[in-house]
Amino acid sequence: MTGEIRELEIITSIPNLGNTKDENSIINLNTDDQPNNISRDQLQEYLNTVTQVIRAEIAALQEESKKQTAKLTSAVESLRSEIKRENKRLAKRFTAKFEAAHDKIREDFEVRLNSEILIVSERLDNVRKDNVNELVKLSSTIDEVYASVSEKIDTDVTQTSEAMTQTKKYVDNKFRVVSGDMKQVRRNADEFQK
Repeated sequence: MTGEIRELEIITSIPNLGNTKDENSIINLNTDDQPNNISRDQLQEYLNTVTQVIRAEIAALQEESKKQTAKLTSAVESLRSEIKRENKRLAKRFTAKFEAAHDKIREDFEVRLNSEILIVSERLDNVRKDNVNELVKLSSTIDEVYASVSEKIDTDVTQTSEAMTQTKKYVDNKFRVVSGDMKQVRRNADEFQK
């Protein structure tokens, strides 16, 4: 390359192009108003100008990006703070609701437990009363049975004693009869032997 550019059109639409008069001008290097050749120095100067404009635009974009990043960071931090505050409020609200529900459940449980204790106590009292009544009845029944058995035993002993007395009399009578019969048999035997 010899430093010449032929048939080249450059469209510039970037503001602040340095030495250019029209921001949207077209440079046609093949028109009759300008020479057909651009020198290397002119091209270098033009490229330097374009580079400076691009750098300026990049710097402006970077600055705007920093500002937007700062705004976004600030918004994110603000949102984080708001979320933390909201989380604390929710945690307090849920903790209060949980404690209230827990207290309510404990109260209901205590009421139910006390009610069950009363029912069980009443049943135990009833069982105790029933047991006392049953013991009284049992004791009375035992006394009645003892009296009845004692009376029956006394009756049986009396009857047995009377039966034994009669049996003894019967045996004695029979013995006398047999004894008398034996005497008669001996007498008869004695007489028979004679």
